[in-house]
Amino acid sequence: MNQLFKKAKITHLIKYNPLDTIDSPQPEKYKAQSMKISEFNKLIKVAKENDYFMYIFITTILYTGLKKSKALGLSWNEIAFDNKALEVKSRLVAKYQGGAILENETKNI
Repeated sequence: MNQLFKKAKITHLIKYNPLDTIDSPQPEKYKAQSMKISEFNKLIKVAKENDYFMYIFITTILYTGLKKSKALGLSWNEIAFDNKALEVKSRLVAKYQGGAILENETKNI
């Protein structure tokens, strides 16, 4: 609405923007919680003891900072073991009505 009133003021349809006197609400600052070292170590230990695949998945995410969709989209040819590097080329995206597709473009790497 503010843009509408601004345009109306510029084109002289109104004398002033009634929204100029209103202070817009400011969102509260969000402080993300991070995992404590003890929680980090416990998560890795429990995953390794119970499900090795999940252990690999969790450690990959924790040590690289990858989002879940990008980690799920990794394939073996994107992992350079000799250089200890990952090249993220795709991501697995869930669809609204079930299933998932592999997108070959990522927004950010």
